[in-house]
Amino acid sequence: MEDIINQIYLNLPILKKLDIKINIEKLENGNVVISFDHNENLERRGGILFGGFIALMFDFVLGMTVRTINEHSDQVTISLSIHFLNKAKSKRYFVEGKVVKKGRSIVFVEGFLYDEQNTLLAKAYGIWKIF
Repeated sequence: MEDIINQIYLNLPILKKLDIKINIEKLENGNVVISFDHNENLERRGGILFGGFIALMFDFVLGMTVRTINEHSDQVTISLSIHFLNKAKSKRYFVEGKVVKKGRSIVFVEGFLYDEQNTLLAKAYGIWKIF
């Protein structure tokens, strides 16, 4: 599983362009936690993370979470809904993905963005299609 995750996710060109280093904190079937440090490439006015970047990270982590239970098939995001709860202005962030339910070809996942004080900054709900 780790080889597939590293091959698919950790070498994405967009992460390199944004100068983001992803640290995998937890990698289990149906549960992933990653961390990354804040940098100015990711912020809007006021030093707060762009909402679009947060959406990218949820798509990234929830997709990685689905991949932990789907090593052999292709998959795509069907739906991703995000609720922004607090401003994301910290030095380090943690994104967690959890599989809620897996069907034959559909997987429901949820995600959480925390800062280094464990404040919940955003929640996401996603649906992935497995081919």
